[in-house]
Amino acid sequence: MPQGTYRPEPGRAPIVAVEFPIEISETVPPWFDGGYAYADLIDPQTTAVIAFTDTQAAGVIARLAEFGRRVPDDVSVIGSNDIPIAAMYSPSLTTMRTRSTPWAGPP
Repeated sequence: MPQGTYRPEPGRAPIVAVEFPIEISETVPPWFDGGYAYADLIDPQTTAVIAFTDTQAAGVIARLAEFGRRVPDDVSVIGSNDIPIAAMYSPSLTTMRTRSTPWAGPP
């Protein structure tokens, strides 16, 4: 899996100005089962996971719970899409709302 390091751009105010290793996985399906299976590959020292979708994040959370890892106490998990059921997960899922309308062009 490709790895990189996050470095804030000069002149930009980052949320947290630190360097940390980033692991990028391009082979995980964006569904619950994909997140569930991916959790088996997560290093026990990992403290945060950013999932491609909310359902994938839910799969990660479910599998981490089976390992005894508590979200958000032991590891933070963030999803994307802000699906309505995200607030019903336990613990509730941190999610990013994505734009669902075109950026340009006719309405």
